[in-house]
Amino acid sequence: MTRRGSYGAGWRWARAMAAVLLVCGLASCGSDGGDNSSAGAAAAVDRSATLRFGWVVEPASLDPHAEPSVGARPYWMPLYDTLFDIGSGEVRPGLATTATTSADGLTVTVELRDGVTFRDGTPFDAEAVVASLTRAAASSSGTAAAELAVISGMRAVDPLTVELTLARPTPELTAILGGPGGAVINPRAIVEGRDLALSPGPGVGTTPYELVEFVANQRAVYKRLEGFADWKGDRDALAELQIIGITDERALLAAAQS
Repeated sequence: MTRRGSYGAGWRWARAMAAVLLVCGLASCGSDGGDNSSAGAAAAVDRSATLRFGWVVEPASLDPHAEPSVGARPYWMPLYDTLFDIGSGEVRPGLATTATTSADGLTVTVELRDGVTFRDGTPFDAEAVVASLTRAAASSSGTAAAELAVISGMRAVDPLTVELTLARPTPELTAILGGPGGAVINPRAIVEGRDLALSPGPGVGTTPYELVEFVANQRAVYKRLEGFADWKGDRDALAELQIIGITDERALLAAAQS
């Protein structure tokens, strides 16, 4: 579906670019006539390295629930995970492992991944998901609220199960939950009323990176949280990630060549 592709496009591009730079720029690729394979390069990645790259959209907000377009996605995805992942045209498990739809298509039971925590140690559970979905559905800006409008009710059945009631059958629901509306925010940050657009503070998500600097319309800088057990297990290769907003194509090309 077009919707599915649009959800994944922005971050897929950024993630692919990051992977290429990691392997070819930060790793010791084939030094001294050694192994030129990607496996050999990945093994030599410098975990103290910083990845800096330009993005064609300037950073205006870090709040996933207020995302105005897919171009803003690379700025919030280093901080938050979504209930489902989207890649290569497929919807895959994320913070949720399965979604089972009732025969009439109006009830979806979402099973959550066990053993996940937010960066501040707050447990990831059904109550956190309900709180986050409730916030996203009430957002007055961005695309999340409109996408989640099909959900007429939700409840935590047990710590790892959420039941969603739908206004109409929605086969693309898991794709929707792989977008900004499905980004799960620490309920503590929601209760505290933090400014998630400009200054979210620590521990807001379940990824291994914390925001250390944000200059609206200029750049966002993220640092690996040492000692945090990433539930995906493969996203903490970088010590620091810097995303610079460069909307001028000539400037972007010059930055890439420098």
